[in-house]
Amino acid sequence: MGKSLTSRNPEIVSGALCFTATRLPVQNVLDYLKGSPSLEDFLEDFPSVARKFAISVIVAARDRIAPHNLSGSTDLAALQLGRMR
Repeated sequence: MGKSLTSRNPEIVSGALCFTATRLPVQNVLDYLKGSPSLEDFLEDFPSVARKFAISVIVAARDRIAPHNLSGSTDLAALQLGRMR
């Protein structure tokens, strides 16, 4: 992909990890998906984040949290359909 998906700057949102070229913390998408019915809702509310970047960051977070518990492309397919909760 070449471009970093996330960035951190101590002068932007108090140094929180953000989607590159935005002021939107990555934690927002994770919190949003806990209480929202779909990724589509997140993308609609935060149009500065491209679908492919949101999915890539979520998948990377999942891989870091539970690398031993991956189920292939099932979760990614659910995200692409906007159905992952």
